Amino acid sequence: MDMFSECSNNTYGGKYSNLCECVKEHTLSHIQSCDIMQTCKCTGNWTGNTCQIDVDECQEDVCKDQNAVCVNTDGSFACYCKKVFVKDDVTKTCSNVTTGITLMYYY
Repeated sequence: MDMFSECSNNTYGGKYSNLCECVKEHTLSHIQSCDIMQTCKCTGNWTGNTCQIDVDECQEDVCKDQNAVCVNTDGSFACYCKKVFVKDDVTKTCSNVTTGITLMYYY
């Protein structure tokens, strides 16, 4: 048996009879699975003993544009164009409204 079991109904183990202690501390949606040692395996952009810490993707320079600002959100991030730049949702670019220069917009 794999040491990690899905936290189906917040339980693990034979016939899923043992309560996953890791889910008591934080929302189940951030926990992918738990093991018999009560270790949580977190989903996506969450970390910590009970998956209670949001990973700050903005520390990784995810916006890739000096004219964009990264804002960390719960489990994700968003990139916004700086002042004097306007986002174009179709082309995913930031255009300088004072000069007409177009720059890439990432999200």
